[in-house]
Amino acid sequence: MKVIGVTGGVGCGKSTVLRFLKENYNVCVIEADKVAHQVMEPGQEVYKNVVDEFGSQILTPEKKIDRGILGSMVFGEENREKLNRLNAITHPGVIKKIKEELGKIKEENKVNWIVVESALLRESGFEQYCDEVWYIYADTNTRTKRLMSNRGYSRQYCENIIKKQESNEFFKENCTRIIDNTKEEAITQLQIKKALEF
Repeated sequence: MKVIGVTGGVGCGKSTVLRFLKENYNVCVIEADKVAHQVMEPGQEVYKNVVDEFGSQILTPEKKIDRGILGSMVFGEENREKLNRLNAITHPGVIKKIKEELGKIKEENKVNWIVVESALLRESGFEQYCDEVWYIYADTNTRTKRLMSNRGYSRQYCENIIKKQESNEFFKENCTRIIDNTKEEAITQLQIKKALEF
């Protein structure tokens, strides 16, 4: 049972790849962002540490972390320090939870592949638990258009997020395989099929 890490910058289309894998192959998908949601729920250690670091202004009236407010704080025009601090708090908790999930899935032994998706696969150190790392690539213009269309972000906010993430060169140097997701979905799907057959 192989563990495939799927990574790439925001707007590159990782969710498209995950959907195709879920619908057509015997895989179990773990999404790091969803795990991060879980560990940032009230009562969790990560939640407490994030609130201690960034203050009660990031909380909703129900005392949950408002990811929009937190995102605007770490992806603003300021330097990377706030984003680095957030990652330093959340990564250990997310990795611990994902490792627990991997253990359960391997014990059940019901799937052929486990896919772990994370934009920060290498930065968090999780690539060491993967047999392969796939970089889902799309050019900056395509990513910006997708984010503006799908999430309603402004062009400036898209540019701020993309600027804070690692470069295409970084991802290419730290992956096993590149899946080009710039063109038609059928072309992306063909690359995935070839990768799994290989």
